[in-house]
Amino acid sequence: MSLIVALVAAASAGVAAGAVSARAWIRARKKQAKPAQIPAAPGANPGGTEGLGSALATAAHAGPFVMGDVVQVQDETRWLCAASHLRDGSELRASLWLAGSGGSEGAVMAFVPPARHIYWLSREPLTLPAGAPARIEVRGKLLDRKATFPAAIETEGAEPLALGAEAVVSLYEGAVGDAAVVLQGKNSAAAFAGQRLEEGDYDRLGSAAPAAS
Repeated sequence: MSLIVALVAAASAGVAAGAVSARAWIRARKKQAKPAQIPAAPGANPGGTEGLGSALATAAHAGPFVMGDVVQVQDETRWLCAASHLRDGSELRASLWLAGSGGSEGAVMAFVPPARHIYWLSREPLTLPAGAPARIEVRGKLLDRKATFPAAIETEGAEPLALGAEAVVSLYEGAVGDAAVVLQGKNSAAAFAGQRLEEGDYDRLGSAAPAAS
């Protein structure tokens, strides 16, 4: 029995309990949340009223992209038309940018500096048990969990993910650059899988306005 089959079997029994436990975990972490402590970059002016850590924690989005950007990897381009910005307490952790209606055509996940890598993703029909397993199988490959955090979700753009205001976010990576993101909300979940790309493996081509109807 593959891991995916086992996870499917466990999902029906665990989904209700998972929704309750995930929400309780998010509330507990929020009570303990502290302002982000991000060291100032070399050469930065520490005398301003708002330090670098505060600026990053309160930024509207993570990473190099903004709404409407066109991002290219090899011969594939994606127009970023919606986003879910993920905050752990006061700290912005990542932004999941969707390309196409409901993220069906692809997604790009960007992280707060100093991280410069991205996840180049597409929607993945994974069925998961309650909680975040330490390892998942995607398209015949095993990926290990690298991080899990409760997130408050701030949405932007047309047709963002419909997960509600909170979710538990889990990041997975494999041995040869495979990556996946699982977001488990109160009543629904979403999973994306693809590749981890380093700076230089992708290009930001600038912004584009939506085509006239």
